Amino acid sequence: KQEEDLVPVTNELNKKIQALVDKTYNNYLEENPGFPGGIAIRVIHGNQTALGHKGFATNFSESARFRGQSTTKTFTAAAIVLLYQRGMLRFDDTVTNIIPGTQITYLPTTEEYDIPYKNQITIWQLLNHTAGVYDIVNSSDGEAFLDSIFSTNPNFTMTIDLMTSYISRQQNSQFVPGTSWAYSNSGYQL
Repeated sequence: KQEEDLVPVTNELNKKIQALVDKTYNNYLEENPGFPGGIAIRVIHGNQTALGHKGFATNFSESARFRGQSTTKTFTAAAIVLLYQRGMLRFDDTVTNIIPGTQITYLPTTEEYDIPYKNQITIWQLLNHTAGVYDIVNSSDGEAFLDSIFSTNPNFTMTIDLMTSYISRQQNSQFVPGTSWAYSNSGYQL
């Protein structure tokens, strides 16, 4: 359904959802004083929708947008497992392998995607943070690079192409694939 097709649920359900959000948020604050965030739940049932929120600005609404950041990794992993179950990829394939049933490699063969150890990095290593892909988000020079972009345009959307071309130009990696573990946003984006 399109968002404009959704109609609010009864006030009673909105009250129940808000009470649940309030209780959850307050319990969390008791255990984590000074928590600098909020919680929001949007429920869609049929053509009805309800929203409960706490800890955000008073102008919070259903049209609010958030950067998903690490919460999206769960969905990415689930999608990769589904593709595996459907035979559309193999966990032990390197990112230079041909995607099953196609003539396309997992990662492009262009200069922008010439990351270190590319021919050794497997799908499985990307999923479990053992690929050694340089993490542009959590490195000092990568952070400076991102800050320079966002300082001039705070609404800029970082593309995978731009991120990967930066890693390829710098030729940085965290380690040889499969030899260690390090959290890597860049690896998950690949």
